[in-house]
Amino acid sequence: MGLRIKEICKEKELKMSDLANKLGISPVSLSAAINGNPTVAWLQKVADVLEVEVADLIERKEPSITGVVLLGNDVHILRCKEDIFTLSDKLK
Repeated sequence: MGLRIKEICKEKELKMSDLANKLGISPVSLSAAINGNPTVAWLQKVADVLEVEVADLIERKEPSITGVVLLGNDVHILRCKEDIFTLSDKLK
């Protein structure tokens, strides 16, 4: 999933290390979370700190389908119909 966290931090003149501190994690943990498969709860914490909506954290490419599906603690971003089919196959 493409996230705009770095871009939003830059817009708000906030260093990534400062964001990590506000989240109570190390910069290395922040990087791992951004590049991994973050949970909705984690994205909400980041959005709260940055004072944006969770949807603002998700990178969009125009035109596109953007959907977020929460399965347990896993977030699945759907950007095209192929993503929907792939997720559907995982549910079988």
